[in-house]
Amino acid sequence: MSEETSTIWDGHWMRLLRLGLFLAVPSAAMFGGLSVNSAIQPLTALVCWGLLNLMMLGMLHYLLREREALKARQRRPANTRDYAAAVERLGSDLAEARARSQADAAALRAILDGIERPVLTFDVRRRLEFMNLAAKSLFGSGLEGRDIAAALRHPDVLQAIDRSVSDRVSRTAEFPVFAPVRRRFRVTIDALPARFAGGQGFVAAVDDVTDSRQVQEMRSGFVADVSHELRTPLAAVLSIVDTLQGPARNDPEAQNRFLDILREQSDRMARLVDDLLALSRIEMNEHQPPRDTVNLAGVLDEVCESLDLLAQAREMRLERSFASELPVAGDRDELVRLFQNLIDNGIKYGDRGTPVRISAVMEDGHVQVDVRDQGAGIAREQIPRLTERFYRTDRARSRAAGGTGLGLAIVKHIVSRHRGELSIRSRQGEGSCFSVRFPCCEPMLATVAEPRLDRA
Repeated sequence: MSEETSTIWDGHWMRLLRLGLFLAVPSAAMFGGLSVNSAIQPLTALVCWGLLNLMMLGMLHYLLREREALKARQRRPANTRDYAAAVERLGSDLAEARARSQADAAALRAILDGIERPVLTFDVRRRLEFMNLAAKSLFGSGLEGRDIAAALRHPDVLQAIDRSVSDRVSRTAEFPVFAPVRRRFRVTIDALPARFAGGQGFVAAVDDVTDSRQVQEMRSGFVADVSHELRTPLAAVLSIVDTLQGPARNDPEAQNRFLDILREQSDRMARLVDDLLALSRIEMNEHQPPRDTVNLAGVLDEVCESLDLLAQAREMRLERSFASELPVAGDRDELVRLFQNLIDNGIKYGDRGTPVRISAVMEDGHVQVDVRDQGAGIAREQIPRLTERFYRTDRARSRAAGGTGLGLAIVKHIVSRHRGELSIRSRQGEGSCFSVRFPCCEPMLATVAEPRLDRA
């Protein structure tokens, strides 16, 4: 018998003994009184008293056992119910935690799918576990479960991934994509925190750095081109100054000739600086479209009148054909500069004695202006590069005509700021056509008049 059971039984018999004494004393007094005051013999009274006490003790013993058994039965189901309730609560908590985890994972996936930046996650075995929509669009879908090399194949990227998996240190690598167009991407590999994927997960985020790389290349090329463009006239100016201070010191005729060249080179540098400043100012405001209403017909008339003498010097005429009202939202000074560059190019590069035609039509809520010349034309492969800074199809002819190589770059950025479109058509031996298309300004549409033709 265990110590706990022995203690229970000892308590049980002590309670029974106390109850027996409690009953025995009154019953002994009762039977003693009977034996004294009646004919009952003392021995008979003692025997009856003993039997009565035994019967009562037996009944008390039975009652106490039943009471203990009842308490035991009441305690046992309560403990079982507690265990069942605890198990049920534990199961409910686990289900809630699982549901929350699934909801959090779904929310995280939704957030990552909404990001335009491609994101991929993978484990220590380089097995892809998740790709957001941007990553699937870039690398293709259905790659989950495969090695990450199925998406990121470049050796530099894979080497960076292996090293990050080995030491859990963040790394970056770049790789090019050549189709459908040439692009360049940078991948950043990081280890996920320990609470994610048991500390065995990694994430690769992809950034398109094509534009930044192009800007860096253009900046480097721009600095080189500006240096080259300024070096030539500066060298000429320094040479002329040396000549004037030396051999031509006492030669008036040579001095006049060299002074004319000096003025020409100074004008060239002034035009270059002016165009650079204008281009910088236009680019700075390119993201803010102009809000003023400008009549494009008035702008074209003003530009044609200012360039008429230049056209006459080359025995050319400016033929105009457009309506008296061509309303657009724009910056008048920038629009004047735009059409000065286009018409000036038509005069410079058109054949002597041929017309430069300036026409404009309004259709489908847009105003389109065409500037046509009859010159040598432009080779088809050169057309996409015409709006690059300092790009010239014929450098010698451009410099002889006083061009800086920035005119069409300025045109492109002005058109972009006005939310317009620039298109160039050319055929060698037939000439070129530069077309600019702007959205109309609605309030003035009702006042548009009939076209005016051939106002030379």
